Amino acid sequence: MHHTIESYKVSDTLNNLEKDSNLKAMTVIRYIVILLMVLTIGTITKASFAKQIAGIVATINDEAISGTDLEARLNFAILTTGLPKTDEVKKSLIPQTLNALIDETLKAQELKKNNINQVDIVGLATDYCVKYSSIDAYNEGFKTNVLRFCVRGISVETTETAFKEMKDIGISII
Repeated sequence: MHHTIESYKVSDTLNNLEKDSNLKAMTVIRYIVILLMVLTIGTITKASFAKQIAGIVATINDEAISGTDLEARLNFAILTTGLPKTDEVKKSLIPQTLNALIDETLKAQELKKNNINQVDIVGLATDYCVKYSSIDAYNEGFKTNVLRFCVRGISVETTETAFKEMKDIGISII
């Protein structure tokens, strides 16, 4: 029934568009896309969250971002922000999280394209942002250095733990 109501509203709009001969073809195409989105959203809301992000969720210059990558990043975002770990919260975070993964992939590709093979990491929240940015860079194949005196953590204990974890996997703490 949900599909029928939404489809009817879009269908009515398309009928009105046909009456107005001054509208360009692009406007009609936009409404068709909206209709497809309405139908897709109805289908997605019935699917479980896990099924929504299974497989490849984006491809950037022949490099895939998997549903597993997205799920891991969503869980990290929820953990570090203190948001409740519900499907609704995860769904609301998908667009910005996927955009962040795409941006990071593009940046890594650009660095590699320009034969940059080493990165120096600085910033705030050593125990979260710096740590995970460093691990991401390391996992992308970059020699990764964290400049110890150009970072600051949330607490002394968690910062020292982050330094140890980074060092243990091969990240240099300078």
